[in-house]
Amino acid sequence: MSQEAPPKPADICLARQPIFDRNRQVQGYELLYRGPMTDVTDEVEGRATATVLVNAFMEIGLPHLVGDKPCFINLNNSLLGSDMLSCLPADRVVFEILENTVATPESIARVRELRDRGFRIAIDDYVFQPSLDPFLNIADIVKLDVSKIDADKCRRSISGLRRGGRKLLAEKVETYEEFDRYAALGCEYFQGYYFMRPELLEGKLKTGNRAGLLGLITALRDPEIGLDVVSKLISADVTLSYRLLKFLHSAYISGPREVDSVRSAVAFLGLTRTAQMATILLLSSIENKPSELLVTALARARMAESLVPKNHPKREHFYCAGLFSVLDALLDQPMEQILEGLPLPADVHEALVDPKSTSEIATALRSVISYERGDWSAINASLAQSRDLGRLHVEAIQASEDACLHLAA
Repeated sequence: MSQEAPPKPADICLARQPIFDRNRQVQGYELLYRGPMTDVTDEVEGRATATVLVNAFMEIGLPHLVGDKPCFINLNNSLLGSDMLSCLPADRVVFEILENTVATPESIARVRELRDRGFRIAIDDYVFQPSLDPFLNIADIVKLDVSKIDADKCRRSISGLRRGGRKLLAEKVETYEEFDRYAALGCEYFQGYYFMRPELLEGKLKTGNRAGLLGLITALRDPEIGLDVVSKLISADVTLSYRLLKFLHSAYISGPREVDSVRSAVAFLGLTRTAQMATILLLSSIENKPSELLVTALARARMAESLVPKNHPKREHFYCAGLFSVLDALLDQPMEQILEGLPLPADVHEALVDPKSTSEIATALRSVISYERGDWSAINASLAQSRDLGRLHVEAIQASEDACLHLAA
């Protein structure tokens, strides 16, 4: 009986989700992967996953996927026994034991062997289920599924998990209250959609400089504004001018070797792209926000525009929707309130505020965000079939991180 061949690496969906510490600094990435968007057996998916991970590490390279941070990789029952795991760098990988892993003598011995080889071990989706207890003594990290446990009722048990030097990671964190509660309980790491959403759902901007920031953003987004006015606005801020010129030399833009003035930079980029770049550069200076938001904004923008042909009449609108999709998280305000002061194109505005919009831009943006989160079922089927989303996602991440390195220089 012939075995079903695993899908080719190009057919595998590969995304990543950041893991933060208490200071909201990225400490690692979980690599999210699935087979083709059809049902496959655990065995086939396990072999396919092993293949794509090794190819991704060797062909794409960990620096492009996760920088210098560790990557968290899910182990299903089939993949747990794969010899391919030994090909991965032990000092860069954290293996996650899934909640449905069967604790047999063989699986326990295998997990212990991986840890002895230098891999760190995490228990995924932990809700105090007895079936995972045999793995606790081997685990370095326990990922608490905060959507399924009562922190107050489990307070003593949560404290007990930290014994022996185990670290706690609160996953599926949706709100600031959850973040604050589990930080107080001793969790060192956090993961979830909260980090891409606003802390405050009501109220005005907290500080005057943020109000001024929105005023400048509005001026830069004015469709009637001219080249000279934009150049003067940027030139008035020495730091902004420097960063914009540095940005031109990143792989994200691939600009000219020599730019003798801010005006030349603006002329090369064009008014629309300059306005967008200046906006995100300014937003990146907001304090107490994870730098991953800037990477996310640039990656979403890059991937969204890559979903349409280069000659698409509204390609810039796709870019703009992706770029501004993190404004609520950056400014701690509802998206609708923020966009009231921005003269954005109507289709971009609709894509950002209407979750039910079926417009081309809204569909593309939802697919980009769904891919980023590993929510494959929510990706538009036609886009998934006509585009190599995995390649586009990785290229967008690589380019955005390169850009951010230039911004920080």
